[in-house]
Amino acid sequence: MSPEPVALARLDPQALITKAIEAGAGIDTLERLVTLAKDIRQVTAREAWYEAMAQFQQTCPAILKSKTAKIVTSRGSYSYSYATLEEILGVVQPLLGQLGLSVSWRQKHDPHAVEASCVVAHKLGHQEESGFIAMPYGTDGRMNPAQAVGSALTYARRYSLLAILGLAPEDDDDAESTAPPRGTASKGSELIDPPANPEEDMRREAAALFPEPDADRDRLVAECTKIITAQLAAKKLTMKDVRAMKATYLQDENADPSKSDVALLSELRAYLRTRFER
Repeated sequence: MSPEPVALARLDPQALITKAIEAGAGIDTLERLVTLAKDIRQVTAREAWYEAMAQFQQTCPAILKSKTAKIVTSRGSYSYSYATLEEILGVVQPLLGQLGLSVSWRQKHDPHAVEASCVVAHKLGHQEESGFIAMPYGTDGRMNPAQAVGSALTYARRYSLLAILGLAPEDDDDAESTAPPRGTASKGSELIDPPANPEEDMRREAAALFPEPDADRDRLVAECTKIITAQLAAKKLTMKDVRAMKATYLQDENADPSKSDVALLSELRAYLRTRFER
């Protein structure tokens, strides 16, 4: 059994090694003292990492979603707001640096997806990482192959950074307050006036209440639910954590996963698998 962290912290391994050499200790004794010194450094570095991360999460300011993306799917289109990787780094890196922490990524590539794992390291040597988050990419004509890979890699880096830091960007209330009222139309707006025909209006409402079955979405919801339920039971997650994940991946902490888009659910599943099924 390894020595207790508190006991280790009270030892001065270099002083013990010096005394052992002066006393003519054998090689076996010196090897044990060197091993002990290594254990002390590891424990000290790990404790420093967790202490720094705790301070970071207590003092990190809110990160606002300032950008909007429009997604076109076979069932129509939708838009969501997000914070860019550059904006997130602009907020967190100065604070992390003050606490002796730095951020880097490991990444993988294959013909259809890129993967990124965010590494947060402490200056004393201990580091933790998010686990690989995969982001598929394709060539739909809007981007050349290099741009598609770069965009997917940026997404993977952003999600892995948020995961390891335990952050969930917030909506920009000021931006929302300047938006046109829901259900009204304005020039250049994506909002559509409700139809004047009451019968057509009823059909539209019915379609919203009873969307067409989507086997891929139902499968993703079931897989995410299974992983989350298991982690809640194991007390590795709280409902606060679940709401934060919904805010990050489904864009709403109170989102109903069964009504979420397949692409967003796929991102949530990728995070859950890399975080909890390793």
